[in-house]
Amino acid sequence: MYICETCRREVEASDPDVVYAVELIETRTMGGRQYMEGLGVLFHEHCFPTGSRRYRLKPKPENL
Repeated sequence: MYICETCRREVEASDPDVVYAVELIETRTMGGRQYMEGLGVLFHEHCFPTGSRRYRLKPKPENL
C-alpha cells in the first residue's frame, strides 16, 4: 500500500495518473548550496506541488 504525500490517501502505483518524485535535500558545502535526492514518494497527479523546489519528478521505478 502506498500513500499520496499530499492528501495522505491511498494510491495505486500502477495507476497512470499517479506520479513518482524524489524529495530534494538541501546541503551546504564549501562550494555553495547543493541538492541531493532523498526518498522517493508517490502523488496523485493533481496533488503534485507543481513548481515546488522540494520535489523532483522522476520516472516510476519498475519495482513499484
